[in-house]
Amino acid sequence: MKNKLKIKNKLINHLTVNGNKKTSEKILLKSFKKLQKDSQKQSKKIFQLAIINSTPVFKLNKYKIKKRKKSNIREIPTFIKNTGNRTSLAIKNILNNKIKKNANKFFNSLKKEILLTSQLKGITIESKNTLQKQIPVKKRLFVFYKWK
Repeated sequence: MKNKLKIKNKLINHLTVNGNKKTSEKILLKSFKKLQKDSQKQSKKIFQLAIINSTPVFKLNKYKIKKRKKSNIREIPTFIKNTGNRTSLAIKNILNNKIKKNANKFFNSLKKEILLTSQLKGITIESKNTLQKQIPVKKRLFVFYKWK
């Protein structure tokens, strides 16, 4: 029960812009109601599926390496241990693909993106797959990873 509340609070916190938490709650409620009307499953189950499908295992950290006059950017793959960090990254991936400018249009786009990611389609799944394909290519940079 607490875990579901944490995920809902994380989603609301990622949705908030300029401290307007009430508007983000309204957007979330509208999009969940639309999800419930459009699909036969419960909206909470669809959202859980979307989070599960879009959770990354690795992420790329960017580090600047300065050598004299040149500065190189190295992307080092890191393993995400904490499940809370994984879920927040999944929520960010879902929300980053949509524009937050207009609340009336945003809840429709949020509904569509949640529905697509629960069906293993959409932009977030493609971005997750491209990220996971980059990890074996940059495997040699695991030497720079700090194992704790």
